[in-house]
Amino acid sequence: MVKRMVAVLYVLLWVSSADAAQLRLVLGGDLYLGSWVEGVVEREGAGYPWGDLKDILERADVRVANLEAPFTTAQKEFMEKEYLFRVAPGLVEVLKKGGIDVVTLANNHIMDYGMEGLEDTLEVLASSGIGHVGAGTTMEEARRAWIMERAGIRVAFLAYSNTFPKKFYADTERGGTARGLAGFVREDVREARKASDFVVVSFHWGEEGMKEPKPYQRRLARVAIDSGAAVVVGHHPHVLQPIELYKGGIIAYSVGNLVFASYSTMEPEGMLLEVVLRKEAHRSWLHSFRVIPLDVDNRRVNFRPIPKTEGIMSCRLTPERHDCSGYRGTVSFWTGGDQKD
Repeated sequence: MVKRMVAVLYVLLWVSSADAAQLRLVLGGDLYLGSWVEGVVEREGAGYPWGDLKDILERADVRVANLEAPFTTAQKEFMEKEYLFRVAPGLVEVLKKGGIDVVTLANNHIMDYGMEGLEDTLEVLASSGIGHVGAGTTMEEARRAWIMERAGIRVAFLAYSNTFPKKFYADTERGGTARGLAGFVREDVREARKASDFVVVSFHWGEEGMKEPKPYQRRLARVAIDSGAAVVVGHHPHVLQPIELYKGGIIAYSVGNLVFASYSTMEPEGMLLEVVLRKEAHRSWLHSFRVIPLDVDNRRVNFRPIPKTEGIMSCRLTPERHDCSGYRGTVSFWTGGDQKD
């Protein structure tokens, strides 16, 4: 009798394991590959920026970052701005060498050279096999989820901008970036969740140099999670902001810079957010995550981010609790209910 029970238990465990699927997703911050980065890549090669992140990126199933500038040779500026960014189309090789699978385009620079610059970017990404989300030639396209399947799991990506200029936002008459309105986020996440196992939402929001999220960031992040998202990741402040666990999902309000052509002293630290998504026969959930702090002070690292391994924080989640280990001083860590709204 005992032998029979053990055999049945073994079969049940085997079936559960066989039905389980797991996906490792790495999310990074802002990429601006022009200016000084272009010269460094010309000398050192397209893989140079990723040299110290190679192991982290290679163990991931999907890698995502925010593309902060169009790949274009367009000359006509969309409007007058203090800073205008563009990147030579050939620099897409940097993304390919880093294994970047998806880029978010909903930000305050992707339209610096208008629809021509955006269309050039979409063409470059398509020809390089890199997915994109958050901008398009119509509002429908800008809000459309990018869905991909890896390791037996379907993940939908959405991206929104909450930054100026407002003229970059797509509307019913022209293309541009997806605007981060609560109604759009709620509707889009719900639709994306119907077609996928997990939804990941990116926001370009907040204020440069501000280390705490604004109230609207917290509201929008929670709208996304409440509507079915598992992961929310933000950027634009160029500095780190807190991470929050909320209703089984994770919110990284700002992950800072990744590879960014600046020598500013404001942004010495960035981070990678590594999440593991798990799917079994009857449920899917955020299984675990790691916060990997990065030294991105280009006076020291010269556009080659260095992981600060002594600062890595790891957490494993269950419906009842979370168990975390490692240093937590790099970024504030919130869990639902222990911080003020």
